[in-house]
Amino acid sequence: PFSLGLIAAGISPNGMGREAGVDPLVYALFLATAMSISALPVIAKTLMDMGIYRSDLGMVVIASAVCNDLAGWLTFALILGMFGAATDHHGLSIGWTVAATLSFTAFILTMGRWLIHRALPWIQAHTSWPGGVLGFALTLGLFGAAFTQWIGVHAVFGAFLVGVAIGDSSHLREQTRTIIHQFVSFIFAP
Repeated sequence: PFSLGLIAAGISPNGMGREAGVDPLVYALFLATAMSISALPVIAKTLMDMGIYRSDLGMVVIASAVCNDLAGWLTFALILGMFGAATDHHGLSIGWTVAATLSFTAFILTMGRWLIHRALPWIQAHTSWPGGVLGFALTLGLFGAAFTQWIGVHAVFGAFLVGVAIGDSSHLREQTRTIIHQFVSFIFAP
């Protein structure tokens, strides 16, 4: 899709919706990048419906889509900066957005995963089942989504990373894992 969008916008930028005064090369890069970003929720829902979401193939497809989206959204932020704005979302510099995204990813997949793994036994011991763990997972997922949206990356990326960190814990009961899976499948995925 990237090269198709780049070619189409390069050959006929006005036919693809470019407004007057916008550099044709920057517009072509914008359109190509927008076309290359995958629809992660649609991919996840499709894999769930096919029953292969938790398979090795499903994990490879989801991991590839997340990497593609991360690269796409970071590239998209850089291209938006080329439109003349020195800053992107909420006045944050593009370099800061890239650094914050990479830092958040590294934190969630290392220290965040460890903290969640340590917190789950305490939550299960001191809250009612399954409400305590579900509330914890939902709250962390929404915080992850809100943070990535605030820094200028799609909210689904943050929620997905938090979901990976929570789902990886061996302290998560299988029944709770099933309830979270059903909740995500029937509430968030559609």
